Amino acid sequence: MIGSAAVERPELVDELTTMYPGRVAVGLDARGRDVAIHGWAEATGSDLVALAKRFDHAGVGALIVTDISRDGMLGGPGIEQLEPVLAAVETPVIASGGVSSADDLRRLARLEVEGRRLSGAIAGTSIYEGRFTVEEGIAACSLSA
Repeated sequence: MIGSAAVERPELVDELTTMYPGRVAVGLDARGRDVAIHGWAEATGSDLVALAKRFDHAGVGALIVTDISRDGMLGGPGIEQLEPVLAAVETPVIASGGVSSADDLRRLARLEVEGRRLSGAIAGTSIYEGRFTVEEGIAACSLSA
C-alpha cells in the first residue's frame, strides 16, 4: 500500500505496478475531496476524484479511500465521498473511515454507482471497540444479509 508517496510521486506507482501488477494498493486520504498526505497533516489541494482517475489502470490492485474527517469517529461512512470515486474508476475501491456498525457495512455492500460496487471496507475502530465481531461484519457484507 502506498499513500503519501503516490500523491507526491505518481510515477512511483507506475514503476511499482510494472514490477508487481495487481499487487499495489494506492491509499487516498481526503477531507471531502481534498487529498491530504503525511499522516493527514498536509492538505495537497489535489482533488480525490482526479487522483483516483490518475491511478485507475490495470496495474493498481485497489484504491483505498479514507474519509479522514470520519476515520475513527464511528459516525458512519462518507457515502457522498465514495460515490464520485466509484463513478470515475474501474479499479476496485475499498472504503475506509467512519464504519460504526454492521448496518454501515450493509449500506456499503449495497452501494452501487453506474453498476460499480465497493470491493471492501475497513472497519478498525468499530471492531476494536466491540461494536460487532469480524464474523458479524463478514455476514453484513453479504448482499443477502
